[in-house]
Amino acid sequence: MDHYSPSCTSKPPPMQCRSDQLAHQYSPATHRPLPHTQTRPGLLDSYTPNYDARPPPRRVQPQLLSERPDVPSFGGRTSGYTLNPVPLHEDHEELRKIDAEAKKFKGSYRKMKKEKRAAAKAAAAAAPAASSSGPGPFSTPPAKDERDIIHPPSTESGGVPEPTSSYLLRASLLPQISAEPRPTLVVIDLNGTLVHRPNRRNPFNIVERPNARLFLKYCIDTFRVVIWSSARPGNVRTMCEQLLDPLQLQQVIAIWGRDHFGLSPEDYNQRTQCYKRLTQLWADPTIAAAHPTGGVWNQGNTVLIDDSVEKARSEPYNAITLPEYVGRGETSPVLPLVHDYLNLLAWQADISTYIRTHPFQADRALIERYGSEIHENLRSQSSYGLDMVGINTTEHNPAQNAEFM
Repeated sequence: MDHYSPSCTSKPPPMQCRSDQLAHQYSPATHRPLPHTQTRPGLLDSYTPNYDARPPPRRVQPQLLSERPDVPSFGGRTSGYTLNPVPLHEDHEELRKIDAEAKKFKGSYRKMKKEKRAAAKAAAAAAPAASSSGPGPFSTPPAKDERDIIHPPSTESGGVPEPTSSYLLRASLLPQISAEPRPTLVVIDLNGTLVHRPNRRNPFNIVERPNARLFLKYCIDTFRVVIWSSARPGNVRTMCEQLLDPLQLQQVIAIWGRDHFGLSPEDYNQRTQCYKRLTQLWADPTIAAAHPTGGVWNQGNTVLIDDSVEKARSEPYNAITLPEYVGRGETSPVLPLVHDYLNLLAWQADISTYIRTHPFQADRALIERYGSEIHENLRSQSSYGLDMVGINTTEHNPAQNAEFM
């Protein structure tokens, strides 16, 4: 048949039989015996039932160990069978000694592990009291491992800094609006601020904070930028090369790593709390020479962007503290608000006085209120003849001023 043509009168194929005893099967269509030629091909020639064959004998149950005199008895139990006591060979006595030594070692090992867990539990209970400065959002959480404990810097590394009296006196003054935007030195942290490193040992694997590249580009084009991280110098350079192009790397004044904290060799190689003393930046010849008008960098024109308030302990009123970035998406991006806040700081006669009275918060309404206050103050100073166009926090670019050229 060349093609298939369905027919309503067609009947299903007959059932196939497997042997001579099934030759009289019935077809569901005709209920008549099927001819012997419609059996399954090849089966009748290869298989012939043997009705005289008997089933194979049952498997003989294996001999019990108690019936085997060659198996020794170890305390009367082996695999659930009860063994007959037999004289022990000298090799068996040696095995018993080895087993006793193993049990003794196992007991001492368990005791040692128990003592170690008890010591670790006691150290974990004492860790929060030693490493935390008190309750609050910036207190150090309990360390899960000894490697996670952050140690305070030793006396050789400079110890824990405190603000000087002259710094606090100057920051206590009332903030004043400048007639024009002033040169600003922006010091930016990396890990936790712009990026997140899931593995501290792999600087190539970083997760960028939303808008990190745009924020860096704006800061480099508008202000004087220094990148300062507590990571090792090689890792800092690797992260910067992923965030910035070669031209932007040349425009950055300095890229500092862990080697610029004045740490002792012991503190350098362990997890030590690092403090970013801005006085060290201001005294550096390369950074000092980058002032566009030949002036000096000080607390009046410097701002530190970091995710740790403790790192700015020596100059607390020059810091913008951001929520730590842990690699997950942000419901409300923070860096655009920092962008606007930096534009406000550029119009301040002294940045430390403004941050003391108007600290940064990741609140859009608050930043806009800060900007409105500056607008009103500038409008009231009509004698300066300022053009108010471009002073908006989202549009102002201080680089248009001659001091930034």
